[in-house]
Amino acid sequence: MTEKNKLYKTLQALGFSEKESMVYINLLELNEGICSSIARKAGIQRSTTYSILDQLAKKGLVSMRKIDNHLRYRAIDPKVFLERKRKEHKKQGKSIGALEKSLPILMDLHSDFTTTPQMEVFHGKDGLIQIMEDTLTT
Repeated sequence: MTEKNKLYKTLQALGFSEKESMVYINLLELNEGICSSIARKAGIQRSTTYSILDQLAKKGLVSMRKIDNHLRYRAIDPKVFLERKRKEHKKQGKSIGALEKSLPILMDLHSDFTTTPQMEVFHGKDGLIQIMEDTLTT
């Protein structure tokens, strides 16, 4: 697996779509560019690239500026991106800690609900895992 493919997989593990990771990495390589040059380098259609750049801009990962009636895009500094992810992870950790503390109350509410007969439908791999866990806990 090439270094670039490893980067794609890493970004996808962080929540990027396949095409978002391709556009972001190629934009970093270009440093700055117009949509058509980014699309060409990433091997993605220009119209799709516009949409992806817009999504990345909304996430705060891409900045844009207009020069001579052309929008030029630039990826944010990867260090800034890493720091944002660290803060997000820390914030999520606090949320998970609060959820863990509330688990007994949530379980009481859940057990009150499950006293009546019910049927649930599960889909996909996660559904199969949930069925197995439910079978083992009951």
